[in-house]
Amino acid sequence: MRYRELFIVFPRTLKSGRKVYYYQTYDADGKRTPGRSTGAVRARDARLYCMKLYREGTLGATTKKIPTFSEYSVGWWDMKTCKYLKSRMVRRKISASYARQARRYLEKHLILEFGKKRLDTITSHQVDSWLVSYLDRGWSANSVNLFLTTLKIMLGMAVREGIIDRNPCDAVQRAAVRSKPVEIMTIAEVKRMFEPTNFDRVWGEELHYTLNLLAATTGMRIAEVLGLKGDRVSSDYVEVAQQFNGCNELTETKTHDSRYVTIPTTVARGLARL
Repeated sequence: MRYRELFIVFPRTLKSGRKVYYYQTYDADGKRTPGRSTGAVRARDARLYCMKLYREGTLGATTKKIPTFSEYSVGWWDMKTCKYLKSRMVRRKISASYARQARRYLEKHLILEFGKKRLDTITSHQVDSWLVSYLDRGWSANSVNLFLTTLKIMLGMAVREGIIDRNPCDAVQRAAVRSKPVEIMTIAEVKRMFEPTNFDRVWGEELHYTLNLLAATTGMRIAEVLGLKGDRVSSDYVEVAQQFNGCNELTETKTHDSRYVTIPTTVARGLARL
């Protein structure tokens, strides 16, 4: 019968570049427990530390209960209860739509995969395999990276709270986003598109024509164009102060700032008629 030691020690390089020795023991099923820091920088000192814990009867013991991912996720991405959002909002504005989207990722994707797993048992390999499985099922790299970012933020907070020692997402690379070639219209093509004689063939109605001309001459985002109100329109400029987001809400602009944008007379007249 092969002899198995009570514990194993191994080095781990921290983000600071400092090498510290960790140790692992075995649980009742014979599986290795998550690594714990000895604080020692030499293997000999790490083993002496573990032997001291063994003599005291505390080797591998823990006084804190590690929650499952599902338990830990309670209250997350809620503007009223999420510690992470409250901490971030002290430093910068966060929109309710951003929090709502992250909550959707959590409920529809993260909990399904990691909900029953204890936080300290989630590994980089599991996260990476999960990411690859989404790509294999045809999900876009952009979507998968958003799921990964949401998970990384949550587990990063668990590290800061002292629940786990490290974030398994740190070792997982983001999916490669394949950029599509961007075709830009020529000046001649743009002129033909907005030529009055081509109005019926290209646009068909004044609403589409005016709002696209507004976007083309100001660089306003589509959500900002949709969120433009009549009282924000003047004879020679518009005030861009809000947007109509994907959740059918009128909110602040993406940058949380308002700005004044000069508009051509043709656009001003069209907006006035609308």
